[in-house]
Amino acid sequence: MTDSTYSRYRLHVEYKWGEKKFAPRTDAVRDAGVLFHTFDTDAFWPAALECQVQEGDTGDIWLIDSRATSTVGADAHNYSPNGAPEQRTGERYTKFARSFSWERPGWNEIVLEVDGDTARFFVNGHLVNALIQAERPTPDRAGWMPLTEGYIALQAEGAELYYRNMRLETL
Repeated sequence: MTDSTYSRYRLHVEYKWGEKKFAPRTDAVRDAGVLFHTFDTDAFWPAALECQVQEGDTGDIWLIDSRATSTVGADAHNYSPNGAPEQRTGERYTKFARSFSWERPGWNEIVLEVDGDTARFFVNGHLVNALIQAERPTPDRAGWMPLTEGYIALQAEGAELYYRNMRLETL
């Protein structure tokens, strides 16, 4: 996790899956993620917005104790730039599926363009997901407030994963 919080930036990350998997996920797909606008860092699984890094699902948006709006297609309810706006709330977790899987064997590139309460996810140069109006619970949990900044963290779940060429460009 970063030492500082960030609000407006472009994050470039390259990743590649290793061969090893670890219990209890030895039979599951490899799973990781880039968490951003992370808050509530005292929790074992901190509240955040997440760009999923998972075999076949890289680019899904996970809302961890947060909510946001994305545009989804009527047919598959996954991301569509011309889809209908839909707000979802992650009481603990919920997601917006990416438009298509552009992951390939070997090294892959993720670029997150984050501007306050909005974000766009690119995988290997393809826009695969976007969110707007990100929010987090108010301190008393009685309402919602804009989620416009937070820490950045890398996450992995039971599989060997390599990262390289990580760059953070503030805007």
